[in-house]
Amino acid sequence: MMKKSETMDINISREIMDQLAKSELNNVREIEGILNQFKLIISSGGSVTMDTAYDALQHLNISEVKEINTDLIINVVSRYFDVTTEEILSKNRNKKIVTARHVAMYFCRQILGDSYQKIADDFGGLNHTSVSDGCKNVDEKYHTDEDVKAYVDEIREMIK
Repeated sequence: MMKKSETMDINISREIMDQLAKSELNNVREIEGILNQFKLIISSGGSVTMDTAYDALQHLNISEVKEINTDLIINVVSRYFDVTTEEILSKNRNKKIVTARHVAMYFCRQILGDSYQKIADDFGGLNHTSVSDGCKNVDEKYHTDEDVKAYVDEIREMIK
């Protein structure tokens, strides 16, 4: 969202961006819609405040900012990778689904600080060593693969 606002030449405080990122924006059109509302407010001499941000969310019928939890992380990751939450929680070994599952587990560990066993339980009773391996896999690729680093950073912004 931050990159999109910069592209559209819209200066919004980090606090407002963080609150918007926690909301359940479903797609790029909704993000662009909110940013277009902000651009209109700014061009007419107004300023973007937390109240105008909440008004924009209500316009999209997104009135509540969600607490960061396992469900939110899985939801954001599933939308990013275009897979269902059920697929992430399944035992499916499709590469795209496994990648999404590992990224979701990684964020549960990094952001929520959940134990490997709690994550294993939350992800349908996986073995805690599978969770550990998946988290380590994402972490290693984050430090060695620019593409992985880019999408992990982007998803982190969407979650926070």
